[in-house]
Amino acid sequence: PLDELADRFGDIAAAAVHPDEIAAVLESDGMTDEHIRLAYGRPDSFALAEELHARVPRAHPEPDRHPDPWKVPLGPCLLRGIVFALPGLAYVLGAPFLEGPPDRLGLPAGTLTLIAGALIGWVWDQTLSHRAYTWLGLGDRAAAGRTLLLGAPAGALLGTAAALAVPGGPPFSHAFAAGQAAYVGAATVLLVLGRERLLFAALSPMAAGAVLALAVDLPRALRAALLAVSLLAACALAARELPLAAGVRAALRRLPRRRWRAGRGRS
Repeated sequence: PLDELADRFGDIAAAAVHPDEIAAVLESDGMTDEHIRLAYGRPDSFALAEELHARVPRAHPEPDRHPDPWKVPLGPCLLRGIVFALPGLAYVLGAPFLEGPPDRLGLPAGTLTLIAGALIGWVWDQTLSHRAYTWLGLGDRAAAGRTLLLGAPAGALLGTAAALAVPGGPPFSHAFAAGQAAYVGAATVLLVLGRERLLFAALSPMAAGAVLALAVDLPRALRAALLAVSLLAACALAARELPLAAGVRAALRRLPRRRWRAGRGRS
């Protein structure tokens, strides 16, 4: 009988690190001490468990293999670095719009306006990304999305307000600073949520135009259009990743059903 019991509970006994684990399984299987004495000649479940533990060779199961969280491919890291650098090309396209006399500190026209907007926006969005990454680290992607949904527009408004608070400078410098603040907010959303490829795609028109502008004098209208296209693309892609976008899409999907049901009810 003991050999049959060893075959029956062989897997459990082989994986057990202590006889008490086997005893717990025996008791959960309904074996009482009286039954064990009559059937197996052992005084109780613990004695029987010790016998099984000694009889069955150890064979601990291998743990499940998980990917190494510290092993990151080089490609995504390089892409992330590229999308951090590409926005600098926007100044190549926007340079003709920022022409003007030096400001009161002797800096190029619009410098203080752009610095004020960039500094405030950068500080805010770094704080925002840290908070969103914290939620992601806790496994709550929905909370990270809500944080970005509220924080990214607020950062864009703060950056724009800081730029507008600086007097002087070319008129376009304030518009450029506002676009810069909006872009930083959108880029924060996409980078935190791991959408570097989408951000790269959004920046591609502007980057291509900037490289071309280094060799050819592009018309101002084309320069402005390329800047606007990349900005709007980044903002649209960021909005698409936020929880509000999912709610809007769900509501739009429900509209045809409601109309169909309403029309069916009238008929």
